[in-house]
Amino acid sequence: ILTADWKPYEWYDTTKKEWVGVDVDVVRAVLSKMGYKATFLTFPWTRCVELMKIGAYDGIMSLRVTQERLAFLSFPEEPLSTGKDVLFKLKNSKINLSRLEHIPNSALCGYTEGYAYGDWFWNAKFKKIAVPDDVTGFKLLKSERIQLFVCNLIVGNELAKELDVDVEHSPVFGEQMIYYLAFSKNYQGSYLSNVFSQRLKEFKLTNDYLKILKRYGITYDDFWR
Repeated sequence: ILTADWKPYEWYDTTKKEWVGVDVDVVRAVLSKMGYKATFLTFPWTRCVELMKIGAYDGIMSLRVTQERLAFLSFPEEPLSTGKDVLFKLKNSKINLSRLEHIPNSALCGYTEGYAYGDWFWNAKFKKIAVPDDVTGFKLLKSERIQLFVCNLIVGNELAKELDVDVEHSPVFGEQMIYYLAFSKNYQGSYLSNVFSQRLKEFKLTNDYLKILKRYGITYDDFWR
């Protein structure tokens, strides 16, 4: 399964020498109940998506459904997790984030190449620049080479702490993001998608699921309310 460093959803723990995170632990547990052992790999996100287009791997996570992705990926009905995208700025920045129309058109906002953001972001008037990953985005924000960075709220808060960036974030301007583990669009992928969906739905009703969420400081309501 292809993935990216996206703490606390999924990341490679250099101390444990293994992939961890709320989505990783859930996927590992559900696939184990199906009789599979999950192996996680990473490349730059755009490369991950391209590799799935040619069916090089069995699955990819955690990502949103888009029309483009439906052409080469099989998505389970049951979502894996959720999140909210917001705009981050340095705390000492004078940019007003309370409403999109208050943000100057001249402001430069970074976004991670290949990620599927909501229409609110693409329709916003401010300038946009692609960066390879969220870490790069926060480093550019810290050095003031960009004025804004769009990121998942939970991921952004984790990165700000790790990189010692003093930030503030905007309200949620768009819809809740729904994330999935998607499989290759072939016979095996369609089968895995259907079975995984049902098993994941059942697993969410267990104490084991709640324990995984708690391990990463996430509540059931954070994702599903």
